[in-house]
Amino acid sequence: MDLTVRNSGETSVHGVALQFTVDSELPLKQKFSNCRYSGGDLQQTAYCTFPDLRLRPGQTAVFTPGLRMRAPKVLNHADLHQSAWPMDLGPYEDVHVPTGGRPGHSPELEPQLRSGGRGQWSDEADVWTEVRTAVPANYAAIGDRVRGAAGDKREVRVGARNDGLGDLGDGGTVDLVFTLPKGAEVLKEPMEEIDEDALLLRRKRRNR
Repeated sequence: MDLTVRNSGETSVHGVALQFTVDSELPLKQKFSNCRYSGGDLQQTAYCTFPDLRLRPGQTAVFTPGLRMRAPKVLNHADLHQSAWPMDLGPYEDVHVPTGGRPGHSPELEPQLRSGGRGQWSDEADVWTEVRTAVPANYAAIGDRVRGAAGDKREVRVGARNDGLGDLGDGGTVDLVFTLPKGAEVLKEPMEEIDEDALLLRRKRRNR
């Protein structure tokens, strides 16, 4: 993934600082020798400075080699956070530069100057990029077989199984829909808290 910075202002920039953070789902495959790295297992931040870089108004710097990350084997999305600022002005408000850190061992990250540039440029001090990878899930419904005579009561278990590799991730939900055989009737079902609240509301309405 390319790291790019554009001067969208009206004056030239003398010296650029670049910072990017990846979460645990996008581990870095290389660490540049002119960047300082800090963080732990949940996320890692790289802070890089280019004091000799000059950016005229409208000019873009593409930093090479591109950022290499290892795609997650299970989850299909992750976040990349980027921010940049002129070194003589310092970081923008709410942009935290970690202290300490260790330099990387890969070749240096070098800017390549271009006029203009394509893509959507953020008007804010920083930008979040959601990275999605093709790691599909394979969900299979789990049913049950029931035998009995008319009028019998039986417990039925239904559900779903993920045969992999994908994962819903944080905040993911699954809708489970099942259809009763003709003539069957539900006498009791597991209820979540929201279902119980809805049931109490229906009972109150009936008692009015």
